[in-house]
Order: sequence, then C-alpha cells, then structure tokens
Amino acid sequence: MSREISWIEQLRIGIIAIIWFVLVSLFLVSLPILLAGTWWFVLGIFAVSCFIALPIFALRRVWHRDRPGYSGFSLYTRTALGVTMASAFLIALPIYGCAILVNVKPLTVPRIVLTNGDRTIVLQGMIHIGSEVFYKSVAYDVERAIADGYHIRYEGVKPSPGEGDEFLSAYMGTGGEMNDHYKQLADLCGLTFQVDYFGLLEQHSKTNPEQVIETDVDALQLKKEYERLLANDPEFAASEDMTLHPKTATKNATESMSSMMKWLHGISPEQQKIVGILTRGFLNYHFSHRERGSQQEKLILQYRNRYVAGQLLADKSDKIYVLYGAAHLPGIVDLIRKDDPNWKVSSTSWQRTMISSSEEAELGEGAR
Repeated sequence: MSREISWIEQLRIGIIAIIWFVLVSLFLVSLPILLAGTWWFVLGIFAVSCFIALPIFALRRVWHRDRPGYSGFSLYTRTALGVTMASAFLIALPIYGCAILVNVKPLTVPRIVLTNGDRTIVLQGMIHIGSEVFYKSVAYDVERAIADGYHIRYEGVKPSPGEGDEFLSAYMGTGGEMNDHYKQLADLCGLTFQVDYFGLLEQHSKTNPEQVIETDVDALQLKKEYERLLANDPEFAASEDMTLHPKTATKNATESMSSMMKWLHGISPEQQKIVGILTRGFLNYHFSHRERGSQQEKLILQYRNRYVAGQLLADKSDKIYVLYGAAHLPGIVDLIRKDDPNWKVSSTSWQRTMISSSEEAELGEGAR
C-alpha cells in the first residue's frame, strides 16, 4: 500500500524540481564557455566544486538523515552536481555580462559642430581601440571633408628626438614596441587600433600638408610643461610618485604586455573569442567610468587642450574638421567659447565606438 504524500512533502518536491530545472538551465547556458576551455580547466571546476560541496553536504545531512531511504553517497553526489552546475554558470556570467554590456550600455563618443556664423569647426571624438566599423565611418567622413575643402587637424604628440622622446616613452608608456603589442591585442580581440587609421591621415599630411595637419604639442614641449608643473603646482608635484622611476614602470608594463601576448597567441581560436568578448566589455566599462579630475589631466588633457584651441582659433579657414580623443573635446569647446562667446554648439551627435563581435561579423557578411 502506497504512502500518502502530505502537501508539505509535495511542496518540497516541487521546489526541488524547480531548483534542479534552474541549475540545469544555467549549466546549459554556460556550456559553450566550458567547451571553449581546456580539459584541465573543466576538471579543475569539478574538483573545486566537489570540495565546496562538502560543508553544504554536512548541513544537508543533518536535515536528511532521518528521512526514509537516506543515502549519504546519493546526497553528496547530488550536492556536488548542483554546486558544479552553479559554479560553471558563475564562471560564464562575467563573459555574458561583458557581451551584454557592450550592447545595453555602449561606449559612445561625441561629434560636436561649432559655428560662429562665418566659420564651422567639427570636433570628432576618437578612442584608441575600437571596432573597425567605427574607424571606417570616421575615415569615410574625413575623405568627404577633405573633398569639401575642410582643413583637417588630428591628434598626435609629435616626436622630439632625444630627451623629449625619452620622457614621452617613460611617462606615457608610448613607443614602437608598446604600440605593436596594443595592435596585436586589438587584432586578437577582433578590434582595431586607432593608429592603423591615423596612418591614412599621415599619408594625406605628406601629400597635402596645408590641408591635413597633425595638431599637437611635441614631446619636448610636454616634458617642459611637466617640469613647470612640478616646480609651480604643489598638488601636481605631490601626485607624482617620485619613488618609482618612470622608465622602470614602463619597462615592467612592456614586459607584462609581452608575456600576455605570448599567452594569447598560444590559446585556441575559441578561447581568443572569449578573450575578445571580455576585452570589449572591459574597455567599454573602463572608458565609460574613467576617473575624472586627476592631477595628471593638467598635463595630458588641459595643457594640450590649450594648445589645440589656440591652433583652431588661429586657423582662419572657414571649415575645420578635428579628430581628437573624446576626453579632450569638452575642454577644447570651453576654451574656444571662452575666447569668443560667438561660437555656439550647433549640433552634437553620438557614435558607438565598440560593437559586439557578432554584430561586427554580421556587418562583415553584409558588406560581402
């Protein structure tokens, strides 16, 4: 004769069934990420989960040991299996989170149009690493602006052989080797390094130097401004870590980047796709939540903004098209309007700098 099941027992069975349904569903969602990993990685997840399951099993054992048909082995097996499924999902969650972040809260840069009635300045915000479709769009706009007679001005700290270049490399971590690493990282992650498209501007600058102009300070000017700030601005001087020589920091950063690039080249294409998703999400978050108001902005942003604004005001061309880092644009606009209040913002539009790898693939297929 079968035992009648109470409503409390029925409720418990129903809740357990729902929990297992959720765990299995989460595990299936995380399965593509697990399959991209190595066998030792999957076994590692299982081993850690079995260890984590021990204290959970101990608690469940107190509750279940008086139940009919209790089996310690069966209870531990189910506990370990459930923890494994939950762990797999928690590992996959940041990857899916990065993919969602790029689409839900995309990183955008402004395109600001200034006019004083007689002259027009278009300020196109830029970013160092982004999706190829963004750079292609900007390159198309630049070519059209050149054809329409715009003076093109673009960002780029000019070299100054000797102490200027040494300072720039030490303080900002620039240089050929570092740029090569960033380009390789961008390629592996399905992104584009800004320098690739700025090379087109450099070609235009050589063939048409009066219309396409690199507009920035040179490395020696930057070094002299740095020294001036150290001598005259106590807050700036206090913010500089004088205990660590800049060249040491740059060398360490370069070596770390070299090690990371060797590792990235050794992983499978599926794993590189996952790294690409994580990188897009990280860059999207980093640039969207970048710290503002640091003392270093006095050198990197404010000093260069004053130089650029001065060059734009001195350029008497009716139409100017400027490509500069998005973080610079608010300061440049404020400086121009402070010098001459007749300058007004006639329009502001926003462009996505980074799209998901799946969207980029679809656009590529559409282009073909």
